Amino acid sequence: MKKFDWFKTLIIVETIAIVVIFIGTLFKSFQGEPLPAEKSLNRDFTLVFQDEFDGLTLDLLRWKIEDFSGNNNLRRAGYYSKDNVFLQNGNLVIRTNYSTSNNKEGWYTGWIESSVNVNQKNDIEGYQGFNSRGGYFEIRAQVPDSIGIWSAFWMMPDNNNYGSDKDILSSAEDGAEIDIMESPYAYLGSIMKEKVTPVVHADEFYSSTWYNDDSVKIVTNENGTDKYFYEYLKSYSGRTYYVPKLYTSMHTYGVDWYIDDIDDSNSYLRFYVDDRMTFEINSDWNIKQLNRVIKMSIPKVSEYLLLTVEVGGTSENGVITPGSWCGDPNKNDKSKNYDFLVDYVRVYKRN
Repeated sequence: MKKFDWFKTLIIVETIAIVVIFIGTLFKSFQGEPLPAEKSLNRDFTLVFQDEFDGLTLDLLRWKIEDFSGNNNLRRAGYYSKDNVFLQNGNLVIRTNYSTSNNKEGWYTGWIESSVNVNQKNDIEGYQGFNSRGGYFEIRAQVPDSIGIWSAFWMMPDNNNYGSDKDILSSAEDGAEIDIMESPYAYLGSIMKEKVTPVVHADEFYSSTWYNDDSVKIVTNENGTDKYFYEYLKSYSGRTYYVPKLYTSMHTYGVDWYIDDIDDSNSYLRFYVDDRMTFEINSDWNIKQLNRVIKMSIPKVSEYLLLTVEVGGTSENGVITPGSWCGDPNKNDKSKNYDFLVDYVRVYKRN
């Protein structure tokens, strides 16, 4: 009778366990982290801004529609049209559709924002807009299930410093791009696509001239003589979170932006999905870049709201090249509409 080899069996069992753990970890990385079981958002707030989108038309005293008219209506691989932004059944609808009837064939989509101090070319008489320095910012929305086309709820500093020579480099105190929710994962298919992510960006791309040694680049001033040094865009990404029924039901997405002007160590950005905290950045968040660790801090200037849909790809001189890391939009059914539905936008101040 052959003797049972316990040692060899143990090795096999341990190997199988390691493989199972590895596959599970890999699967989770594609699927996204599960949302926390318990709701943790403290809603001790006072409402300071809201739009329930219950009217017949968008309130253009609060929002402006960006159509990138100065760039042939193009951004990335999509044309932006005011006709793709409207109210219907108590929702804001930002529709993305492929059109052959327009003068320019391609994907059409929409963009609204509440900026007060920037992009003033689109302001109408009486326009007020909205910005805020800190607070809790939330939407309730349903995102479109579309490859290479993603919706976003985000914020930008309401000044003209971002990406200019006035930008305080290696710092987010003078403002950051706060992406509260982005949904670019439809290209993964099946259960893997039902996830969203928050991201924070500070500093900005400003020129195509790069230095290789210290992640800086030169920008030539308008008069062609003065030069400024700029650094890379710095990004801090939260983990991706699996959201069941992401594309078929409404969910809430928010950020609690707290600024403590006396003790900055208490400042933070906390991101939420359905009242469950998914991600947090405190005042000493940092970016590891080459051989440096750069402390970025929390934004401390007023920022405005944006609700947008992006079409992945690039455009140059009016020539569109569709497709990006999140898929080729031309793989979608071009006969369908892909709608970003927003039930409400609400902003609160903490009591």
